[in-house]
Amino acid sequence: MSSGSGGLDPNSACGVAFGEVCVRRFQQFSSATIAIPVRSLKSIRLASNAQAAACILEVDQSVFDDLLAANKRYSKAFSLAGLAPRAARELAVVTCMDSRIEPLAMLGLVPGDAKILRNAGGRVTPDVLRSLIFATSYLGVKYVIVMQHTKCALTLLSDDEVKARLRSEDLEVGDQPFLTMSDPDSALAADVGLVRTCRSLPPEISVEGWRYDVDNGSVFRMVL
Repeated sequence: MSSGSGGLDPNSACGVAFGEVCVRRFQQFSSATIAIPVRSLKSIRLASNAQAAACILEVDQSVFDDLLAANKRYSKAFSLAGLAPRAARELAVVTCMDSRIEPLAMLGLVPGDAKILRNAGGRVTPDVLRSLIFATSYLGVKYVIVMQHTKCALTLLSDDEVKARLRSEDLEVGDQPFLTMSDPDSALAADVGLVRTCRSLPPEISVEGWRYDVDNGSVFRMVL
């Protein structure tokens, strides 16, 4: 698989596991292994077992508590019980995890209308294709929009820069591509092509590539 604007190798895109969930583990003085699920981990020093006592973990558990409290309020007025799992508008949207994007509201959709697939950059990865296979085979999807956006961080970085950042923070780089986009238009076209050529998807599905403008909320059809 290649990184950069060209996307993934279309010959290996379907049915290939994309990356792995990485759980960072640390050794206590007793040599027992523990997993540390923390939101903020600003300073860790584990140069040796003798220094392990100096490990500083800054954890803000109130973030989770606030979210769970909000969910209790939400559940009391829950109105989506009985909603069908199929996409009512026969639509799937692949888009970025960017918090400036509201994929339902921006397209006049409501819960139940579409399947929303999100990742960094709105890239078509093997895992996105895996989800689209389920969406088209079992959940009624016939239309797919790959929607990337302006001012995406992945257009400002290279894979090498991401790897350098990880190494500077003593984090594992791994061998997964980060799919940064030096040429956003080419990247979008390549991602649309991956969906269109995936032999595990029905050939009659309709696929387009769109770009969302984070400054004014407009959507532009880029790849028809």
